[in-house]
Amino acid sequence: MGLTLGELTGMREAIALLLPDTCSILQMVQSQDGEGNITSVGSAIATAIPCRVDSWHRGYLAVSGAAIEPFSRYTISMAYNQSVNEANKIKVGNDVYRVTGVNTDQSWKAVLRVDVEREI
Repeated sequence: MGLTLGELTGMREAIALLLPDTCSILQMVQSQDGEGNITSVGSAIATAIPCRVDSWHRGYLAVSGAAIEPFSRYTISMAYNQSVNEANKIKVGNDVYRVTGVNTDQSWKAVLRVDVEREI
């Protein structure tokens, strides 16, 4: 037996109280300068979204362009019906996070959890 609509609504309301931060969803747009270099610029497509950032692993090292670079993984929680995908970035305060995954397959749509890596 599944949850009733009232039970699910109650869960969503309780979760909303646990989202102390606000974030913006950025849509990345690539442009080319006069010398052929490509840059990505983020444009906010949603702002003032209640969220919570949880760190689940810090201190990874990755190889990028033959150099070792540190990065940290986080999960950002937000309202169950917020639209976000892996082409987006999320900005919380001065920190920008690259989306690496979105949990769209959970059985109870009570909260959206987005796996991210903080850009350093």
